[in-house]
Amino acid sequence: MDEFSFSKTTNQSISNIANLAYALDVSEELIDEALALPSDQRYTPHRPGNGNRLVYRPHPLIRKIQRKIKNRILVDLVRYPRYLYGSLRDVGFPRDYISCAQVHCLSKSVLKIDITKFFDNISANVVEDIYSDFFSFPFPVADVLANLCTHEGWVPQGAPTSSHLANLCFFREEPSLVRQLHRQGLRYTRLIDDITISCDSYGYDFTKDEERVRRLITEKGFSVNEAKTGLHYQGNSNIKIHGLRINFPKPQMTQEESRNIRVAVHQVEQWAAEPNCRTSIAYRKLFESTSGRVNKLKRLSHSKYDRYRKRLQKLLPLPSNKDYDRCIGLYNGVVADAAKGVHSFRYYRRYCLLQNRLNLIQRTRSYRAEAVRMRAVLKGLKPTYKNDI
Repeated sequence: MDEFSFSKTTNQSISNIANLAYALDVSEELIDEALALPSDQRYTPHRPGNGNRLVYRPHPLIRKIQRKIKNRILVDLVRYPRYLYGSLRDVGFPRDYISCAQVHCLSKSVLKIDITKFFDNISANVVEDIYSDFFSFPFPVADVLANLCTHEGWVPQGAPTSSHLANLCFFREEPSLVRQLHRQGLRYTRLIDDITISCDSYGYDFTKDEERVRRLITEKGFSVNEAKTGLHYQGNSNIKIHGLRINFPKPQMTQEESRNIRVAVHQVEQWAAEPNCRTSIAYRKLFESTSGRVNKLKRLSHSKYDRYRKRLQKLLPLPSNKDYDRCIGLYNGVVADAAKGVHSFRYYRRYCLLQNRLNLIQRTRSYRAEAVRMRAVLKGLKPTYKNDI
């Protein structure tokens, strides 16, 4: 194996369903129960932020098993090549879009190719091939895993396993392609469905390279999104990859985005000046959205980060009486659940939600002592599921 190949961390296989249940630390009965769920009950479709993108929320049982599959098979058993980015945990080597853009910084010629509706077109056959051919699982095991990771024959966007399966889609074909590009002195990255190839030469002719990538995509049953595909050469305008300018040694956000963040911080300050506004849900959403955008400045080592963060730190959302009442109710529920066991994902999720709520209510002096008391009790009720999410 080389740096361009997908590889497994073990030569051992999962020979039957009983061993699969053991590997996932669930019962065979639980797997059977998940497989028996009707298709219309397995997922709930929704559109985040009222957008056009359709995402699926898995049934709690499906989600529980998918999290086990993700962590114990798709994460623990695979070494992903360095040219893959997005939804991959890698200590010391971030796999986010900023690191991806960094690879192409100072490039003079760039080819960008996007795959049309990638998740919607990853079929159950492709998923089964991943489990049977790459992982070398026998058909009954591969078939069950493919069933648990797909919805009506396709990979659903929003499921815990989907991004890792998307990364594994080209496990057989991608290494040889990238190896060839590397020999030509080209740089290649794939951020889920977004492929970028770049080089240091002005006006480089990507014709043959684009043909190879298009063949990789179409032979797997996908299609190229022509609207997001094209050549970019350094000239009077900045080249952007994943929304970041790469005409510099490190990725930089556009001036427009930087200006929009400055405007958003100013808007938070204006809202905060209004009486009782900082206890409203609308203010909280605005603050959290703006805070997230400011965090991007830190990731990019932007000079304005410290200034904006200090301004926001003075304007943290404040709790209302309703927030306090909800926190008390959630606290009582967590304490009651802890008596039944602290190992479930449901308990872990409620515990973390309560900690976030306590962060909010302790900002007001009248609730601070009560928040400290509840945190002292929670120290002895920590969830054990945390290490397996």
